[in-house]
Amino acid sequence: MAFGLLAVMVSIFFNLIPSSTLASLRAENRLSASNIAQNQLERLRATPFSDLAGSVTEEKRGSTIFKVTTSVSTIAGLNPDHIRLARVQVDWSERLKDQTLAYELRVFNQNR
Repeated sequence: MAFGLLAVMVSIFFNLIPSSTLASLRAENRLSASNIAQNQLERLRATPFSDLAGSVTEEKRGSTIFKVTTSVSTIAGLNPDHIRLARVQVDWSERLKDQTLAYELRVFNQNR
């Protein structure tokens, strides 16, 4: 009886390892995507207002490739010479499922 109980406990323990590894990978990828997006937003903040533009790049971290799409657009009803909307979207694939994370930032013209 004790051996059977021990076998069940060991089986449960070894079944938890793959799921915890997968959860760790997911968290690591989401954190990497967040860092990439925040770094791109900081670059946009440092860019002169007149030079703001969109771009598409790729960045590899570990075994994951992240596609970084940056877009800069006007905001309806607001003067585009004073304020614009910057959006950074990071896409990656995780276990054959597409994942996306996006951040937005309103950028103000400091030289007006």
